Amino acid sequence: EDGSFDIWIADFDAGARSISNLQNLTPASGATDGKSDWKPGQALIAYSSDGSSPNDIIIIDAGGNPSPGNITNSPYDDREPSWSP
Repeated sequence: EDGSFDIWIADFDAGARSISNLQNLTPASGATDGKSDWKPGQALIAYSSDGSSPNDIIIIDAGGNPSPGNITNSPYDDREPSWSP
């Protein structure tokens, strides 16, 4: 509605081909949040956000809690996070 992008999670039932428990993890931030990457084996999501200028990398848990939150907070444009194995 406001022209921003958010990070969403959901449960997917492949047998029924249905989605349930759709949750917006970054509601009403007014920022463009995207380029997300889920940490393998853990419930952590890293994503790029332009909520502060320039873009920063934010980490949240699958419940939407900032844990630890903004990890770059630099004067540079940080985008497209990815986890190392």
